Amino acid sequence: MLSLEVNKTLLRIDGSWHLEELSDATRDYLRIYGFAYSVLPGLPTNQESKVHRLYGHFSWRPGFSTINFFHQLFRQVPEKLRPSVQRIRFESPGFIELQEVLIVAASVAAIVKAVCASLNTANDTYRRIQKGRTEHRLATIDVKNKELERKHPGIHVVPKLT
Repeated sequence: MLSLEVNKTLLRIDGSWHLEELSDATRDYLRIYGFAYSVLPGLPTNQESKVHRLYGHFSWRPGFSTINFFHQLFRQVPEKLRPSVQRIRFESPGFIELQEVLIVAASVAAIVKAVCASLNTANDTYRRIQKGRTEHRLATIDVKNKELERKHPGIHVVPKLT
């Protein structure tokens, strides 16, 4: 049987936060928490059947259905297993201490880590592409300069920086 042990965890926070950002982070956390709970093996039969219906019910197009899907998933988490705030220390760095199911919190952490790693990989790829484009442009300008220098000694192409 799956252990739904509830314990305290810390969400670390750093830097300056606006109330809207705290609201967005909380909403996103609850959405991921509900999703992570929904895929736990060995949920009680009545919850598992409700979750299966939710997955089959939504059309998976962006918009209200997606938002409502995550809201409905979170509603399947029993009240006593939902994250509750125990303490907040707002410093830099600070934290939000939650009482929540440890296995679900660990899944949320793994999901966030994987998404961040994926975004970092995408950003690195984009930077390499941009660097390659710049190097290609500079090489083209260099070739043009060499051709121009051969045909007209003393004349150089001025690179366009856009």
